[in-house]
This record gives sequence, structure tokens and C-alpha cells, in this order.
Amino acid sequence: MRGTETSAPVPSEMARLDQAILSGLAQARSRGGGFPAQFSGLSYEVVGGGECTVRLGPAPQVLDQGRSFAAAAIAMLCDYSLSGAARSRVGRAATTPTVTLQIEYDVWPFPVSDIVCRSVFRGWLGQLATTTATLETSAGARLGSAYGRFLVQERTTATGFSRYPWEVRSESPLTLSQLTAPELQARSFLLSRAASIKKGPAGDSPSYERLYGIVAEESARPGSSRLLQPTGAHLANRSGLVYGGVTAGLMVDACLRAAASGPSPSSALLSSNCTFLRPGRIDQGDLLGLADVTFGGRRLICVNGKVIDATGTCLVTGETLLSQQESA
Repeated sequence: MRGTETSAPVPSEMARLDQAILSGLAQARSRGGGFPAQFSGLSYEVVGGGECTVRLGPAPQVLDQGRSFAAAAIAMLCDYSLSGAARSRVGRAATTPTVTLQIEYDVWPFPVSDIVCRSVFRGWLGQLATTTATLETSAGARLGSAYGRFLVQERTTATGFSRYPWEVRSESPLTLSQLTAPELQARSFLLSRAASIKKGPAGDSPSYERLYGIVAEESARPGSSRLLQPTGAHLANRSGLVYGGVTAGLMVDACLRAAASGPSPSSALLSSNCTFLRPGRIDQGDLLGLADVTFGGRRLICVNGKVIDATGTCLVTGETLLSQQESA
């Protein structure tokens, strides 16, 4: 009906989203690395000898509701590139779960164009491989930097691949008849979320938060936030656990929302620092991102955050630092 404000996304938009889902499932099946990363459209450009360059382009599934890059998408980009640099150095016979992920932002929000993360292996701290990265536009303009530490473990048949992800050729999107039960669940969740989005006067469309079902609970006080994110096959890494970039992104998003709920809602992200304590399970119910402002001065805001699962177990903890924006 003409003039309605409750129509679902136009078929062409849904068709493009479905194609991205089927392509992401194909890449996750052949390359590993987790469906969220493949669905985001992350692509390797340079890999080898302790170096790894990954590109991320703008798409509805990596943008926030303000049509800028979602903090979670940038966290996935950095984690993917930094871990790639570590893996290209330590070899195929090991896995490299993330221990810490730190990102510093020279600009925020990032421009809506291709973002490139260039990572380099820097050395060892015991069993931890250390890598650093620069974030740039495709034209070479600097956007920030990142730092990661990864625990090097012996590969097991449950998590290991005989080839690096970048050594596997890009696969054609899967067809519906080829999907496994978990793959069907992932597709169904994302498409149902997209179909439920109602178009308002501004012309709302799918975004990272809406596609992944992230919901903000009413906060008990200013300067705090609670974000719920449902788990399922759409969040799985190659081990069947929640993809680490997703939990890091949820923590940062919770911190941003806590800062925005305070007395000075206008702020810019300066840095985020995440420590991964244990992986989340996709069968443990909703993830909960919690954050509280611990310091709010005239220029800086510090927010502590964490992500817990439905049992109350802490998965990720960390903090973000933001700069106050002066009133006009």
C-alpha cells in the first residue's frame, strides 16, 4: 500500500542480503575463519612472512544505524588481520586464539569507504605472538592502529585446517539444497531479522545491530548500558563457538552506549582494549554486554565493559576511552 511505514525491505535489497549470506556460508565452509567474518565481506590482499593485509568494504551488515561503520565490524577487521599475521608466521600446525585486542582511533566514525588493515608480526612474549597494524583508507589516509596478542596452540582435528584460509580459492555462493542444518539456521535468522525491519519516514534499512538482533535494555541509571545479543549458528567460528570479533564488538558497543547515556552524549571513540577470557558457546543463550562509565571529565570519558553469557560467565572484559565533544 502506498504511503505505508511498515513495509519490509524491498526485494532487491533482500536478494542482495541473501546472496551475501550464501556467499559467506560458502567461504566459511571452505576457508574457516568464522561465518561473521565471511558474511562481513572481509578479504585478504597480502599474506605471508608475518604480514597480513585485509580489506573491508561498506555494506549493510557492517554499518550501524547511523550508516557509519559499526565498532563491531572494525573489531572483526582488526582481529582478522592481526591473527592472519600471526598465523602466517607460526605455520599451519598451530591455532592462534585471541588473548588481547587493542584498537586506537585517529578518526571516528570512520569514512564510509573501503578500510584496509595492514598487520605485521612483531615478536613473542612467552607463548604469545604479538602483532601490530595500521588502519587506512584505500587511498592511504591513516585512520588508526591496532595491537593483538595470540596464544599459539597445537592444532587439533576439531579446529585445524590443512591449508591457510587465504590459500583456499573463493567459492561460489551455496544453493539452498546444499545448506546444512546450522547453515539453514544462520540464513533463517538473518533473513527473518531483515524482514522484520520496518521502514520509517527516514527509510530505515538493515544494519549490523538489527541484523544480529542486538537489543538495548533500559538502563537503571545514566552512564550504564545493557545490550542483549542472541546466539546461534550465525555467530559461529570454525570451532562452533562464538566468533571472538563479535564478543569484542558487543563490549565496545555497550561502552559507546553507556557513554552516550551520560550527561554529555556527544563523544568520539579514542581507543578500545579487550581481553578474551574464554570463548562463548552458541548454545548458551543470549550474550549480555554490560558497561559503566568510570570517569567522566571535561575532556575524557572512560568506560569499563564486559560480555557475559546466559550462565553469568565472563567472556570478554575491557575498557574504552572517548573524548568529549564540545557543545556548539
